[in-house]
Amino acid sequence: MGGHFLQLRDQGCRGAWEIFFRARELRACAEPPCPGGTKTAVAFVCAPEFLAEAENWRESAALAGCEITDEVSRADIVVGEGLSGEELLALADREQTPSVINGGNENASPCRVLGDLLALVRHFGHDADKLDGMRLSWIGNASGRFAGLAGSWLDSCLCFRHELFLSFPPGGEPGAEALDFAMNAGGKIFLSHDPALVVEGAHGLIAVPWHTGRASPSPRHPLLTMGLREAARSVFGEALLFSFLPDTAPSAWEEERRACLIACQAAVLEHMAALRKHNAV
Repeated sequence: MGGHFLQLRDQGCRGAWEIFFRARELRACAEPPCPGGTKTAVAFVCAPEFLAEAENWRESAALAGCEITDEVSRADIVVGEGLSGEELLALADREQTPSVINGGNENASPCRVLGDLLALVRHFGHDADKLDGMRLSWIGNASGRFAGLAGSWLDSCLCFRHELFLSFPPGGEPGAEALDFAMNAGGKIFLSHDPALVVEGAHGLIAVPWHTGRASPSPRHPLLTMGLREAARSVFGEALLFSFLPDTAPSAWEEERRACLIACQAAVLEHMAALRKHNAV
């Protein structure tokens, strides 16, 4: 297992499962567990537009029993939110190297994907060993600002063996490296430019903007021109909607997604802290 968590596959399938199982336990806890022993120090380095996500990480750190520090030099773990791949690698290559966690960037968004997968399983009441019978469908541009999210879903279908059906506009294909890796490793993946071909039988639908140009930052595919709840009921049946469209209305479902994300982030912090302790022995 890797010393950093920059993308889901860094911890291998076994590590991903360990994090997922622990996150499910944390989400089910009525009260935060009591930490024992020396606290792990966590620092956050965020791009200015990701300050709201940093607050989620603070809740995750409290759930994991971690100590928050503003000094990267004192940290055992550094969480980078919205940083470029180069900035994350610079943190990982420091002389006194802390463990680095990618909170989400253009290369990967592993915690967000884990959180949504946990929300999906909790909703359907599936046991974890049934994940290989679930289908996730993606509608929207899988390149540019959403390339990291798409890449982490490709990693997820390898670790958890669910199906992943992707539909995107011409030129909006997922990154070649992530797609080739997943396809060559035997991921159950289907690609199309027609969203109508990917939604049937889906347990969850990941909705992102169909185009992401400056002139029209969030145009929806015609399948998503209705209100999201109406679309989910009339077009997608029982599929849960994981929306990354900017006008998504707050709802109880979005609060559940957030709670699952916080639990998964806490499980990642615990996992990386345990890995550091093991490597130090």
